Amino acid sequence: MDDKAKTLYIVIGCDTDPDRQGFIDIIPGNKLSWRGMTEGIPDTKLAVMDIKDSGGKSPVFTWLMRADDQINIIYGAYNWVLENYKGLIEDLEKTGDEIGWHPHFYKHNDKHGIWYQELKDVSWQCRMLESAHKSFGEIFPGKPRSVRTGWLYHNNETMKKLDELGLKIDFSAVPGLRTNPVKKIKFHYNIYDWFSTGKECYHPSEADYRRAAREGERELSILEVPNFTSHSWFWGMVSGFYMAGKMKDPVQIIQAIRKPTFWVSLSAGRKWFSPIIKSLAKELRRPTESDIFFITYFHPDELIENRSKIYNRDNLKRNLKSIINLSDRLEIPHRYIRAEDIPLLISE
Repeated sequence: MDDKAKTLYIVIGCDTDPDRQGFIDIIPGNKLSWRGMTEGIPDTKLAVMDIKDSGGKSPVFTWLMRADDQINIIYGAYNWVLENYKGLIEDLEKTGDEIGWHPHFYKHNDKHGIWYQELKDVSWQCRMLESAHKSFGEIFPGKPRSVRTGWLYHNNETMKKLDELGLKIDFSAVPGLRTNPVKKIKFHYNIYDWFSTGKECYHPSEADYRRAAREGERELSILEVPNFTSHSWFWGMVSGFYMAGKMKDPVQIIQAIRKPTFWVSLSAGRKWFSPIIKSLAKELRRPTESDIFFITYFHPDELIENRSKIYNRDNLKRNLKSIINLSDRLEIPHRYIRAEDIPLLISE
């Protein structure tokens, strides 16, 4: 390889949600379980220590902690996770990891006894972000600096609010992917729109969070860093058909035809993660000196014994090795970094 100037920066984010009902066994009814965080995270930190980057450094992670209205309602405080697991979180920070924020826009319907994604009440969304952010800082002053929203959801006002709160980086974007609210479903979840977003980092326009500011538009200070997605036609169509069934919306198939896009957790099986590796190989071979930011993610309950046939800790370790081995073969230096490190690297 002639071009050796560029560097592959690897950002491993974790949406540190509670264990999912139906995904993990033995979860008490109407309660939240955190075994993925308390058991899976420490074990995984030890399991991947030997997968060094070009500088001989072990992986660092960006742990995105829940602080939102659901946590406040269930536990009586927005910052309950941060306070209750403060010792674990501080131990992770001592190893060089970052503690970020993962707020969900959950609301509870008492009549039906379900949690759902609030999409319409933007004023409530912004008030919730303000309250949760303030509560976060009471346990960890000066933090968070990085954020990834629950279900990747944003609108112009939520992005503007995070900017006003002083967040430095948001990495919710998944370029080329979009889900659509379905009128038949009263209580939505997993709704987001990044269909028009490109793969490059950008400072969002106040007029449209999904892109950079154009001439005459106000540019926000927060930096949006998109997750790494594959544009395999086959796997993009697999994703499109899957989402069409999940959302009960055939438009998902049309979108997949227009812009085939595939995205999956770092802990997914080899077959599922292979299109990501192939797309990364193509990106690394491009004749450019531009650095590449490989943003990936997983959930804590994927690290412990679960009912899934796709996600587990062994897969995460194997996929991480595949990324490192690929970069070594192409003679491109690779570095593990935290999400909060990205703005400084881009400004250099």
